[in-house]
Amino acid sequence: MRRLRSERGGVYLEALIALAILALALIPILTTLIVTPASQRDAGERMAALNLARAQLETLKLYPPDDWDGLDTTETVGGVEYSIDVGPKEETGVEGLYTARVTVSWSGGSVSLTTQIAGGP
Repeated sequence: MRRLRSERGGVYLEALIALAILALALIPILTTLIVTPASQRDAGERMAALNLARAQLETLKLYPPDDWDGLDTTETVGGVEYSIDVGPKEETGVEGLYTARVTVSWSGGSVSLTTQIAGGP
């Protein structure tokens, strides 16, 4: 059986429409595959920074407030370098209670934690 020219053009048009639909269906899937690893890496870096900040706040409890200024440091976790900065002590208005601030910075951002710590007079 012989096909007419218009029928052959219809097959190409159907194939083109099918490819367009397939491409539209694949875009969200490919986007997810590309974005997910980057998001996981960023979340891991932020979690490591939070853990370093918490550990540094715990370390501050071991020292009198006058010695906090010398506790700035740099640590590497998972190949990422983190700079840990202990803010200056701030008095809270309550005798013996100080506000402690720790900021952890890395190339992808920074995290800052603040708490109040009882120190010597």
